[in-house]
Amino acid sequence: MPHFPRDHRPVAMPARRQLLQRTAAALLLGGLSHRASAVTFSKPLRLTLGFSAGGGADLVARMLAATMSPILGQPVIVNNKAGAGGRLAVMAVKSAEPDGSMLFFGSTSVLTLFPHVFTGLQYDLYRDFTPVSTACWFPYAVVVSPNTGVSDVAGLAAWVKAHPAKAFFGTPGVGTPQHLIGSLLAKELGAPLTHLPFKSGSEATQQLLAGELPIVVATAGQFYGLHRSGRVRMVATTGRNRAAAMSNIPTFTEQGMPAIQFEDSFGFVGPANLPTAEREALSQCIGQTIKAPAVDQGLRKQDMEPLLVQDAAYATYLREERDRWGSVVRDLKFTPTKE
Repeated sequence: MPHFPRDHRPVAMPARRQLLQRTAAALLLGGLSHRASAVTFSKPLRLTLGFSAGGGADLVARMLAATMSPILGQPVIVNNKAGAGGRLAVMAVKSAEPDGSMLFFGSTSVLTLFPHVFTGLQYDLYRDFTPVSTACWFPYAVVVSPNTGVSDVAGLAAWVKAHPAKAFFGTPGVGTPQHLIGSLLAKELGAPLTHLPFKSGSEATQQLLAGELPIVVATAGQFYGLHRSGRVRMVATTGRNRAAAMSNIPTFTEQGMPAIQFEDSFGFVGPANLPTAEREALSQCIGQTIKAPAVDQGLRKQDMEPLLVQDAAYATYLREERDRWGSVVRDLKFTPTKE
């Protein structure tokens, strides 16, 4: 369950943990094994995500859609709208009719981090969307080429200081969580790291595997298979604790860097003014879906952990995330870029 360091967020951690625990308990007591609700949807549900078909997020979205469809009694269609780091997908949902026929599915950072790192955004978390539910959470990881000879954070610090001209880290782009984590890593190491933004995480991966790039910051699950095969080395994950699916990978906290503690989530939001009945029906459908054994297992195979935070609790969660990222951006003196 996501948990973030007190230093990066103004909300007290015990209160947030209790909030998530109460939400989970309510779901368990709610008995979501029945049909989502008596609401009848007149249109297929489109899950709009800002990633291309075939990637990790797309596979998760399609798995969820297949389980959601019989619960809703309507087709659930995955609508890939890649580009601008997910912002095109968010804008499509912002402009959609608030009738329960379209939800954004993707990383919450599109809503909570991007307002701090881009100027001129055409959407606002509080004004333009209706939070519905999370689906799962995942940590990030710092991954290195075997050519570096690095196996842990101490070794990474030594390598960066010994090779400042080669100390580049790749990410999927400027202003992404990976970019901010890499910048914070440089601060914690007390050594320079030069950011290399790529058009996608897969492009950075290719450069890492080719030995052209020494360091990549990425979602942890993206590299775990490559780590096990010895093609890359995962130095640390950014979770508060080790992820169950990657229990042999230590966290930054374990290695003396508790400031690098970030966990992201995939979730669903609808357009503003989504009616209560439709929102509750979708929320219950998602809850039932995430609790399905096949979905639980499928998420874990993607090295993600199921997570349900819904409705008002999810709105609070998003506000806390936005505050937390704002603190990180200010601490790093990050200069926002034009949207």
